[in-house]
Amino acid sequence: MIDKTKVGTVACRQHKGSTEWLLIKLGNDWELPKGEIRRGESSVRAAIRYLKEEIGVKATVLDEAGNTTVSTGQKGSQQGQKLIYYLMKRSSGKSESQELGSWVTFTSACKRLRLIREQKMLRQASSILKEWAKIKKRKSL
Repeated sequence: MIDKTKVGTVACRQHKGSTEWLLIKLGNDWELPKGEIRRGESSVRAAIRYLKEEIGVKATVLDEAGNTTVSTGQKGSQQGQKLIYYLMKRSSGKSESQELGSWVTFTSACKRLRLIREQKMLRQASSILKEWAKIKKRKSL
């Protein structure tokens, strides 16, 4: 049973000719940014708001990168939680707090992300971007 839905963001930017991905550090772990969906708010709107308010990054949603269901809480009182991850592209702003957010290469992001599901979402988002680049290249020929 799903008790709550949250959004995850797989945010990217172009920097010096390559794609970088936004990770945040919570405790000792690097993660993809995730946030709550407020009452009456769509998951897309929540993803945009969360990045802007919590990380200081304005971004647009490009596509859904994927979703997953996880169990949270103690054994016996576990809750089901759905996570919807969105591929997003930075439009402006930057992460001011280096303790919180960091833009890193794909390889570095894969190494830093501890959770397999987040590594999977990053790979899916990267695949979507690569597919779009192929389509764009074909259209320009």
